[in-house]
Amino acid sequence: MILPLPYRSFLVPCLAYIGEIREKDPDRWVTVLLPEVIPARWWQNLLYNQRALFIQAALLFKPGVIVTALPYHLAR
Repeated sequence: MILPLPYRSFLVPCLAYIGEIREKDPDRWVTVLLPEVIPARWWQNLLYNQRALFIQAALLFKPGVIVTALPYHLAR
């Protein structure tokens, strides 16, 4: 599913879409796949993965929502 994201705001449309799915069928599980960049150097962590932390925190206590991280390792 592709969601329109005005002004690059991801969290609000994502939460609204998950809420719509859960309202239609409360017994359905929703899985959210989050790509995570695993940088080659330690200092690159400051540049990556910040948005995934906010999304995971927002979805942590939502009933029926599974958050799965998909690591992608950057080469040196």
